[in-house]
Amino acid sequence: MIGNRMCAFSLSLAVAIICSILPAMASQFDGHWRMVAITTSGHCGEIPIDVGISRGRIYSTGGSSFGTVFAHYLIQLVGSVSASGQVRMNAVAGPRIAYGTGRFDHFRGSGTWAGTGPSGVCSGIWSAHSLLTHLHATESLQTMQSAFGRNRPLGRAPIGLPNG
Repeated sequence: MIGNRMCAFSLSLAVAIICSILPAMASQFDGHWRMVAITTSGHCGEIPIDVGISRGRIYSTGGSSFGTVFAHYLIQLVGSVSASGQVRMNAVAGPRIAYGTGRFDHFRGSGTWAGTGPSGVCSGIWSAHSLLTHLHATESLQTMQSAFGRNRPLGRAPIGLPNG
């Protein structure tokens, strides 16, 4: 009896650990991303989408001024990213639906997509970059500005450095 309970407890603990490790490993991609879907076949154009990733789940962030609407419909994007960076996404904008696959690394992502709507079929490529990389670039710029004198006018070098 005690052996069966220990076995059940051990099995439950192992399942809980495995189930918590997989999303935690995918969380390396957590944050805000800027994505652009570019049409290579059809006439859907270029579609910018802001997305968020949390514990391996991808979702459209909506409410920002950058590309949350396509053809007058709010874009609703959902998907997942595995710990290895494999991506699967679905997007809906009114009567339009698209599916995408690809891969993320820590700061970038890319892949392909295909969709249908009232005007026909479209397909193409998508690329994304983490907005965290822009945060680091901004921090680096601020560090450089403080090192070289943030308040000096543009075009005038500090003493000892050439202009231009």
